[in-house]
Amino acid sequence: MNVIYWWYFMIAIAIINILIISFNIKNVNSKFEMNIFILAFIFVFVNSIRSIWLREDIQRLCLHNNLISSPLVGRIITTFSELSFALLIVLIFKKIVNRSNHNPAINIVLDLVFIAIIIAEVFCWKGCLSTNQFWNMLEESTWAFSAFIITIVSIVLLFKEKNLTIRKFLIVTIIATICYEIFMVKVDIPMYIKRSNNITTNAKGFFSQLYDMYNCKIVSKSNKYWDEEMPWLTGYFTFGSWLAIALVMWYQSNRKLF
Repeated sequence: MNVIYWWYFMIAIAIINILIISFNIKNVNSKFEMNIFILAFIFVFVNSIRSIWLREDIQRLCLHNNLISSPLVGRIITTFSELSFALLIVLIFKKIVNRSNHNPAINIVLDLVFIAIIIAEVFCWKGCLSTNQFWNMLEESTWAFSAFIITIVSIVLLFKEKNLTIRKFLIVTIIATICYEIFMVKVDIPMYIKRSNNITTNAKGFFSQLYDMYNCKIVSKSNKYWDEEMPWLTGYFTFGSWLAIALVMWYQSNRKLF
């Protein structure tokens, strides 16, 4: 696909997603619902910014050359958005655990999942600053492992859960996380392993690497640079945002269960 047409598509999706999550605030009627709404809004809003001002952090590849397109700025806001997304999932699962008197130890496992995502963000920063994508392979592996833990937690909950609505939610979660894990193992992680020796910065010190990451080294709308990035960026900014929105809407439509 032509990069410009792809960009127009991403802009359209970004606007639609922002409108959907924004309209959803009228359905918020508790502190917990406001908390998960805020977490989802942060994730969707940052994804929308990244969809419009497209960039790829490690290669310092940008569609436009401006402050918002800066890989450093993008990585800062993305860190907050990804932690928000992970916390959103953890909080909803904790509600399911506590509602049905499941083993409280599951809550500890969920806390460990969130801690794992914090570690994944550290790996990501290390990879982005150094451009050594071995660290990004570790990041993606940690995300995949966290998804695997959510799969196991969902299976454990499913065996004891009696409510049909929550059982359906858990079944969908199991299927979705397995699909995600297959994608990560088959596509995403091997991509970073392949790129692991392609270090593109000479910056060594922390502050030098920060400055290096601040700048867009490649500003281009050529398919030569973007073809390999299109699939994962499209999936991230569409399905990722839709999942965050769906989690909030699912909880709101089933709030009586909790």
